[in-house]
Amino acid sequence: MDIGTGRVCFHQPARRVVATDNQFYTKSIIAQGRHQPDTWINGYSVADGEDPYPEGTSPRNKQALLKAGPIALQAHDPKTNLDFTNIRIRSLAR
Repeated sequence: MDIGTGRVCFHQPARRVVATDNQFYTKSIIAQGRHQPDTWINGYSVADGEDPYPEGTSPRNKQALLKAGPIALQAHDPKTNLDFTNIRIRSLAR
């Protein structure tokens, strides 16, 4: 089942449920190369892994998209109401 805040959609469910409905939480994500995002919720590691697919241009077609691209904040449930605060994005040191 593909559930849990912090999961990597269609790749890895969250290892534990940490977030509480209707409460703000801190989410940290590190994405670099083949490493699927390391994701932490309120300081707890909930997901990480390696993308097993060959490099390509379409993750929907089981290809690893390894180039820089957009960041999207979304909900997958039409009943979900999301509020964001204090969003920070920075490049990783190379």
